[in-house]
Amino acid sequence: MLRKLKNWWLKPNGISVLLSAQNEEKIIRLCVESFLEFGDEIIIVTNGSTDGTRDICKELVSEYPEKVQFYDKPDLPDLYHNRAFALTKAKYRWVMRGDADYVAYNDEDGKYSIRNLRNRIIQTQAIYPTAFWMEQVNISVELYLTRKYKLNHKDLIPPYIGIPYGVGSMPRIYLNTPFLKFGKNGENEGALYNAFYKQIFIDQPYWFHITLKNNEDLFLRTERRNWRKENNYIIYPTLKSYFEKKILKEKYHDKSFEEAMHYYIKNILYPSLEKYDETKFFPYPESIKKVLQYEVNN
Repeated sequence: MLRKLKNWWLKPNGISVLLSAQNEEKIIRLCVESFLEFGDEIIIVTNGSTDGTRDICKELVSEYPEKVQFYDKPDLPDLYHNRAFALTKAKYRWVMRGDADYVAYNDEDGKYSIRNLRNRIIQTQAIYPTAFWMEQVNISVELYLTRKYKLNHKDLIPPYIGIPYGVGSMPRIYLNTPFLKFGKNGENEGALYNAFYKQIFIDQPYWFHITLKNNEDLFLRTERRNWRKENNYIIYPTLKSYFEKKILKEKYHDKSFEEAMHYYIKNILYPSLEKYDETKFFPYPESIKKVLQYEVNN
């Protein structure tokens, strides 16, 4: 422990951005490039990607070799294993627990600029566990859509009960002490012992959380928390096996996986979506506006 404390005191005052990635080929380049000015290193860990995510990560390492690291770890069964592995590679005083579908404000010089957040983080004086709670804007399915509410899949019978989903807050940036550990908290994942952390709340978003997935991935995500909570990776080694062995029978009346997926997309997911309104929430990052404008023109 004394060695760990000594090594911690010697960590340079910078930010390690830890990005977990699985099937994020649609957004991961925008993500990484938007955080280049925020992080002193960007550590991407993939586990189980079946699309072009890994190839894009290799390209990013070649383009930004002094900043971007990439580890492909298909043997890691769940997200918190991904986080724990990434943490072992972090060498800076602050750690961001991020996802590869975040896109930060970085073209802007105003108050939303990720550079402003960086300055605040590295100027923070702390020697005890500290966590920054970050606002984030949630975009789902398409760049111009968000959720009216967070879905509750308990019974799959409308009307669905949930919480407003446009903007949310959670701990994302931590002081990298020897006590920082990522693990499973019931059905969630994150830093352990959060109750002992000094909490600093940031009251504006610096990035968008953009879930651009294919239909199968969107469907699988609906039971990800319950799979984690089950915590039985012997019987259910993958999220899809959890669906096939348990969920299809219990919640979808023995429909096939394909039938259940199409039912979910048509009858549950799309009715929960609405057009994202910048005047109601926050403006898009400039990099996202460019993509939206390109899509309109093409």
